[in-house]
Amino acid sequence: MRGLRSLAGIFKRAFLDHEFRTLLIISVFVILVGSTFYYFHEGWSLIDSVFFSVATLTTIGYGTPMPTTTLSKAFTIGFIFVGLGLILALLTKVAQIVERSVKDE
Repeated sequence: MRGLRSLAGIFKRAFLDHEFRTLLIISVFVILVGSTFYYFHEGWSLIDSVFFSVATLTTIGYGTPMPTTTLSKAFTIGFIFVGLGLILALLTKVAQIVERSVKDE
């Protein structure tokens, strides 16, 4: 039960942090832009589009699905350059919040 309270405290602290909220909103927006592009341009399902966007920006990169057109490949290169830094900043902020929460306990 203590672990759940600690986790709830971390979530509360994260959402009270302006920088975290800003990074989260921008990251979600970038994922939505990428997912929308793949949905319409590649004709992928919504779940495949979101999966590919998240897997790409978190560098998991399972390899399926893959962009098939030159435009999609070019978009993906830009998508990675824009989104990877955002996701890295968001995960760094989460780590800082967790670290602060652990120190405060």
